[in-house]
Amino acid sequence: MSANDVVIAILRGPAHWMLGSRLTALRVTGTVTGAVHEFPVDYRRVGPTTIEVVPGAPETKKWWRNLRVAAPVEVLLKREWVPGVGVVVDRGGHPVVVIELGEQHRVAT
Repeated sequence: MSANDVVIAILRGPAHWMLGSRLTALRVTGTVTGAVHEFPVDYRRVGPTTIEVVPGAPETKKWWRNLRVAAPVEVLLKREWVPGVGVVVDRGGHPVVVIELGEQHRVAT
């Protein structure tokens, strides 16, 4: 079991609060392989149905490149996988993944 698998297992369980309120898991499907990738990420809410993920060390990571064009993703929020649509935007030369969740996942900001 990888370290990512352990973190995701904790995020899905009752002790998820131990990892803080800004850590979640993301599911992305590869555009070339079609493989589903799951990994922990830091995120922040920026609107009632919008979150942002800044890929750490983006030059060494490839997952975010699958979102150069808007594509379905899933985000683990409150121990539940929530569907959304993610797309990469450029913020001063750095990629940021903006994810729009459905209206049913609206929160007060």
